[in-house]
Amino acid sequence: MNLLICFVLALAGTAYSRINVEMRNQIAPKTVLHTKCHMTNPTSDLGSREVPFNQSRTFTFQDVDPINWEKEEMMCLLRYDRYYHDVQVYREATFSRSGILRSWEARKDGIYFKTRRNRQWEFKYYWYVGK
Repeated sequence: MNLLICFVLALAGTAYSRINVEMRNQIAPKTVLHTKCHMTNPTSDLGSREVPFNQSRTFTFQDVDPINWEKEEMMCLLRYDRYYHDVQVYREATFSRSGILRSWEARKDGIYFKTRRNRQWEFKYYWYVGK
């Protein structure tokens, strides 16, 4: 019985987990990072924003389902000048997780990623080149 109570309390604590997704512009001074984001499952447009150098665009939302078989995803098109990449910046897990951070950093040589503030950035994607 004690184990059941602990399990219910654990689920209750993660039922409304906070999720932070951020995209940071570290490309170059006077270079603007253009972002256009949307959610899937269900589909919703999150709009376009221009992110100046050394600033970020942040989304904070709640994961309200403790168990979710239809995973929600956030996609963002990141671009500057003629360089671009469409990135899956967040994908919901089947079971709720608490304190989620998905941090993306745009640099001249590509896009970097980390999941903890105290971790080093790791390279994820090269930029595609458009016309």
